[in-house]
Amino acid sequence: MASVTAKEIPETQGFFNEFWALCKKYYIPEYDDCFWESVNNEFTALRDKYQNVKSASGMINAFIFDDLEVRYKEMKKEAQQCQNTVTLPV
Repeated sequence: MASVTAKEIPETQGFFNEFWALCKKYYIPEYDDCFWESVNNEFTALRDKYQNVKSASGMINAFIFDDLEVRYKEMKKEAQQCQNTVTLPV
């Protein structure tokens, strides 16, 4: 099985490092517009910076739309369910 070192693919390695850092930074979605604007701005900048890395755009889209947005919708749904089941003391 063939493999490469980071020195052989420095641009791809740079993308992976920065992509992972952003994934960790934005892993827990927030409910405000500022969060989503920051996600958009930072991942767009990353995509632009590494436009020669063929997998960059697909990985970014997968993280945002298949992971982050899905978790956000699940969290939002759970929060709404909790609000609907809260009973106030009499």
